[in-house]
Amino acid sequence: MDGRFPGCNSNNPVFWEPNNPSIWDWSAGHFTHVFSECTNPNISLNTIDLMNDHIERCKIMTKPFKEKIHYFVMSSEHFLSNCSSKCIDLLYLDTGDVNPVEPTAQLHLREAKIIVERDLMRDGGLILIDDVKNVSSKIISKEASNLGKAKYSIPYFLENGYEILIDEYQVVLRKIKQ
Repeated sequence: MDGRFPGCNSNNPVFWEPNNPSIWDWSAGHFTHVFSECTNPNISLNTIDLMNDHIERCKIMTKPFKEKIHYFVMSSEHFLSNCSSKCIDLLYLDTGDVNPVEPTAQLHLREAKIIVERDLMRDGGLILIDDVKNVSSKIISKEASNLGKAKYSIPYFLENGYEILIDEYQVVLRKIKQ
């Protein structure tokens, strides 16, 4: 995976082979495809990215599910700042690069503050944070924290009414019912 196959960074649909998962670049935004395929057809999804090319690739990968997906080219902060209160059941937080850690960790904290201050998660809602215990973060940045890019956001969520359900490479938090 990890971009090793021809065309993984191309918007040309010829490189997308939906029936051949052995050549999928699983590290390149595949969550929207997998989640769309595994959820009820009545569930609505929003996918957000700063890069138009990434959204265009996502549209190719998620074409069979396009009726249930809303695609946005914008910052996560802008999107979250314009959501309604208690509008999110599941938030997949995969913002920013794994390295360097600090800029992405600061962005995660800003996102966490918007989520908490605007009360965007429904009671019992889940936040899935990707790339938390990524080995490369620890090696490259010599970080003492084992939370990588989530080193500020996870403690902030825990101090503001969330609990950890799964604590692995990906961390799942749940909003405690108020």
